[in-house]
Amino acid sequence: MMQCLVNDLLTVPHVQVTVACCADALKAVPFSGEVRRVAISDGDLSEITRQLGTVARTQDIVIPIAPECDGILSHVVSTLRQGGHRVLAAPDEAIKICSDKWRTDQLLRQLHLPAIPTVLANSTENLPPAAGGWYVVKPRDGAGCEGVFRTPADQLNQRLLSLYAPAEAFLLQPCLPGAAFSVAMLGQGPGRPPLILPLATQKITWTNDRPVYSGGAIPMNVPAFDTDLHDLCSQLASTLKLSEGYVGVDLLQPEGQTDVLITEINPRLCTSYTGYCRAASSSLAAHLLQIPDVPPIRWCAAEILF
Repeated sequence: MMQCLVNDLLTVPHVQVTVACCADALKAVPFSGEVRRVAISDGDLSEITRQLGTVARTQDIVIPIAPECDGILSHVVSTLRQGGHRVLAAPDEAIKICSDKWRTDQLLRQLHLPAIPTVLANSTENLPPAAGGWYVVKPRDGAGCEGVFRTPADQLNQRLLSLYAPAEAFLLQPCLPGAAFSVAMLGQGPGRPPLILPLATQKITWTNDRPVYSGGAIPMNVPAFDTDLHDLCSQLASTLKLSEGYVGVDLLQPEGQTDVLITEINPRLCTSYTGYCRAASSSLAAHLLQIPDVPPIRWCAAEILF
């Protein structure tokens, strides 16, 4: 993801790129052009963010690549913004909401947007029915598939007792078979609608009752949904006050249904960026940077795997 973003940024005229990350990644990741590299030494989150702030003093814009779990993304973005740096990311409050899957669920219900029935794991008396007899357990504070597992209903209580954190730190949802998709939004400035990117399919398999995400595709033939994805994304972007940065929305179309459900909102750069870059006729980074008068993107007619 970092390699893709950097190489995309290097195609934008008059843009110089500095990459600040751990030394191992700097050695392992090649780039397609001249890049200034700054190694960030190990330390706690505050120390790492302090080093990032030092590098940011010589830059005009910061684009963070960080997970939202453990408050990492929120801390990095808010601290750099407090230091006066322009950070291309969702607003601080939006990051906090979307980093907490329970708060995300409550927001979706307030907006009357479609979501999977969800309860806190310490409220099993309100457990929604699972037609297939399986439930999904998710950490409230997690990124992607991290910490997620499924369990038969008759083993649920036993599995909850074995959790590594208190039950209130987890969510319960019925396990719904279906097709997984995602869509992404790029902030385009205050008061302006976001750039909504094409629908992507997600390749998710279950191994030992844990989900494994291995990319997806930017499909040529978009499935027919009764849900208006453009209106859905526009409503989310307006509520989250998305004026800068990249936000990904994960979706599920349950088997036998024509509507989709929102499963997560990712307030950060996602793996799908690599697919969108390959499918775009011009630099996606130019739109991320909000370069004036950038022509609209034309998308490849063939399916792009990523």
